[in-house]
Amino acid sequence: MKKLKIISLVAILAGFMACSGGNSATPGSDMDIVSGDTQSSDAKEVTEDIADGSEGSTEGVFVNWDIETSDIDGEAGETSNCPGGFDCPCDSNEDCDSQWCVIVDPAKGDKRCTFTCNMGDCPTDWGCVNVSTGGSDALFLCMPKTSVLCTRECQGDGDCGLDNLCVNVGAHKYCLTSCEDEVICPDNYTCKDVENFDGSTTSKQCWPVTDSCICGVDVDYQTDPANCGECEHACQYDHATPLCEAGKCKMGACDADYWDIDRDPSNGCEYNCKKTADTDTPDIEYIDADCDGIDGEKIHSVFVDASKGDDDNTKGDIFHPFKTIAAGMAFAAGTDDRHNVLVSRGLYNEQITMQNGISLYGGYNMDKGWKRDLDMFKSAVMWNGQEPLAIRTVIAKNIVDATVLDGFTIKSASNPQSGGSSYGIWVYSCSKNFTITNNTIESGNGGDGDNGDN
Repeated sequence: MKKLKIISLVAILAGFMACSGGNSATPGSDMDIVSGDTQSSDAKEVTEDIADGSEGSTEGVFVNWDIETSDIDGEAGETSNCPGGFDCPCDSNEDCDSQWCVIVDPAKGDKRCTFTCNMGDCPTDWGCVNVSTGGSDALFLCMPKTSVLCTRECQGDGDCGLDNLCVNVGAHKYCLTSCEDEVICPDNYTCKDVENFDGSTTSKQCWPVTDSCICGVDVDYQTDPANCGECEHACQYDHATPLCEAGKCKMGACDADYWDIDRDPSNGCEYNCKKTADTDTPDIEYIDADCDGIDGEKIHSVFVDASKGDDDNTKGDIFHPFKTIAAGMAFAAGTDDRHNVLVSRGLYNEQITMQNGISLYGGYNMDKGWKRDLDMFKSAVMWNGQEPLAIRTVIAKNIVDATVLDGFTIKSASNPQSGGSSYGIWVYSCSKNFTITNNTIESGNGGDGDNGDN
C-alpha cells in the first residue's frame, strides 16, 4: 500500500518557483479550475517522487499528507481527515492543508481540496491532470475522473478539458470528448469531425447517434411525456398529469383539489375546489360542494337562459339551455333525476305553474359559467295576463313533495278588472314541503270594487 508523508521545507524549490521569469503556477494562478486565492513566495512546497521513493526531485511539485491511499478512496467528502484534507469540501485555497482548492463540478460549483502530483500518484478514480493555462508553468493536480461527454453544459471549449470541444447539440451546448476512431467512443456514440460552438475549431469528437445529449437510444417518443413525438417536446398541463400516447400529448388525471370543468386541455385542470360532498343543493352562500363548477348539481339539473336558450332542444344542459322556464320545468318533469331547474339572469314574461317535486332556482349567469349571485344576476318573472278576476304570476297548487322556489324577482301587473286581484305567488292546498325562499315579490294593484247599493 502506498503511504504519503508530510514533509516540511525551509526553502522554495528554484526549479519550480523561479522558472518562466517568476510566472510560476502557484495556488491561485490564472487557472479557472483552481480557487482564486494566492500563495506567498515563502509558502511551503515539497517534492517527492512517490513512484521511485526518491526525495529532492523537481518533477512536478506536490504536497502530500501522512495518509494511506485507502483513506482517500470512496465517495467525495467521506474522508476521515476533514476539514482541510484531501477531497474535503472547500471554498478557497486557505481551507485546504495543501493550499489547493479546485472546482470538481463546474455545473454545481462543487469545490474540493486536492494536491499536486506526478503521474500515478493520485488515488482511485482520480487522475493527475495538467490544469495550467497558457503562460503558466505546468501544474499537475489530482482531479476526479469524470466524463464530460454529453453530461456537462458549457459556454466554451475551456469548460470541457484538453482537446474536448464545446459543441451545439440540438438547442444546447454540451461538452464532447476527443477521439481518433470508433473504439475510443462509448456505445451509442460515433467518432466524427465536429465544429465547436462558434465554428472556430473542427476536430474528431464522440457524437451521440441520436443527435442529442438529452435523448438516448432508450427514449420512447411514443410514450415518454418529456419527449413526446420528438426529443424535448414535453407534454405539460396545468395541475394535471401529462401523458404521451402514440406520440401525441394527452392530459391525464387532475391534481388533488383541481378539476377540468371546461373540458379544454389547453388550460389544464383550471378549477380549484375542495370537494366536501357528492351532492350539492343550491344555497345562499353559493358553495360548490361537489366541485362540478356550479352551485348545484350540473348533471342533475335543467338549465334555462332567456337570451340564448332554445325551447326546441332536447338536452337542456349548460350548453343547451331552454329559453323559457315553463319549457325547462316540463322537460325536468319528464326525467328521472334532473328535478332542479336553474335559471339564468334575464326577464321572463310568462306565467309559471309549479310542478310537484320540481324546484326552481334563479340568480345564475350563463355568460359567467353559470355563476350564481342573487344580487348581481337578477332572474325576473313578470306576468300581466288576465284570468277571471285575477292576475297570477306564479301558481302553486297541490304541492306535497319537496319543492323549492328560490332566488327570483316576481312581479304581477295591476288588475284593471272591477274587484279583480293581483298575485305575485298564488298558493293553494300545498304542504310544508313547498319552500319559498330568497325571493322579491311585487304584486300589482287590485281592481276597484263595485259600487254599493247606496
